[in-house]
Amino acid sequence: MRRQPGRRRDWGRPQGNRRANWTRDWERGWRRIGGPTYLHRWQRIVRPAIVSVMSKDIDRIVISRRQIQRRVASLAREISEAYNGHELVIVPVLTGSFVLLADLVRELPLKMRVDVLAVSSYPGRSIRSQGPRIVLPGSLPLAGRRVLILDDVLESGRSIGAVQTLLRRRRPASIKTCVLLRKASAKAMGLSADFIGFEIADDFVVGYGMDFNHYYRNLPDIVTLKPAIFGRRA
Repeated sequence: MRRQPGRRRDWGRPQGNRRANWTRDWERGWRRIGGPTYLHRWQRIVRPAIVSVMSKDIDRIVISRRQIQRRVASLAREISEAYNGHELVIVPVLTGSFVLLADLVRELPLKMRVDVLAVSSYPGRSIRSQGPRIVLPGSLPLAGRRVLILDDVLESGRSIGAVQTLLRRRRPASIKTCVLLRKASAKAMGLSADFIGFEIADDFVVGYGMDFNHYYRNLPDIVTLKPAIFGRRA
């Protein structure tokens, strides 16, 4: 329906069945003020300042936030198909998996519980696993339940092995494992998980929940750090 000459269009309020026309007009107006370029500029302004502060420490991006988002969604589909509508208990291994946990559970159309468990393998400024130490055992009853262990990195296999041993004592019906990253050394040793997000080289990576000396967990991408960072004092 054509607009009558001289009649002022109300951009702010669609009326009745004219919603589609209003949307089209809004998009035209958006393009007039810069379209995607304007949006990109706005995103840069509102991006958290801490990410910009830490960007100077980044050597390279290994996996981008968009790649992570797509893969987490596909992991959720794989997990949903595997459990076929059955209830499960997700046991995230903290602290490295907390961002993965938050994103994954929102994609899962399953009834679930979450029972957190904390393991320390990279204390302080360590960049190689120092062996697993369980510092916070879970508390939910697991007898007869389907359990999914959620971890950030599969490297030596010792952390996830220690968690499996601990949980088996609580007599679950089944235990499956999901890791965001599997390193090349773990693959070479034949270590695997039921669900794997990405295969990566044997690099020390941070971001998306993973840290160095308790920093960088809030980076949205998975990255490597510049070598100078490892020699810097806290």
